[in-house]
Amino acid sequence: MSAIVHTLVLPAGRDAVWEAWTTAPGLARWLCRAARIDAVVGGAVHLEWDPAAPRPALTPTLDGEVLFLDRPRLLELRLGDAAGAAVTVALAPSLDGTRLTLTQAGFSDDPGGESVRQRCDAAWVLALGRLRAALPR
Repeated sequence: MSAIVHTLVLPAGRDAVWEAWTTAPGLARWLCRAARIDAVVGGAVHLEWDPAAPRPALTPTLDGEVLFLDRPRLLELRLGDAAGAAVTVALAPSLDGTRLTLTQAGFSDDPGGESVRQRCDAAWVLALGRLRAALPR
């Protein structure tokens, strides 16, 4: 099944974008209501959304783990159960700030896999818009 890929230029330096992805306050500013993240390889990730809020998220909570990080260039997370899709965030300098490339791969090939991929894609579109708005200029 095809991966989700989004590339955008954010009007902030890499350190600010990195902090938005690798700290609990950073994640809570744009991705979810509350977060816990231990930003080391093997560290736990826990994300919580408001279950009453309208959004295309799949669940009100999501747990995972940090699979790889290379500050401030590359972050890879596993979100969901052991077979959960891997999310990779690559950050590169840009004349206008930071170029972010988000890739989510590993979706199931079973009949519901494409529906899950589409819902995740829609959720990332909304979340990345909130990330852009939350970053310092």
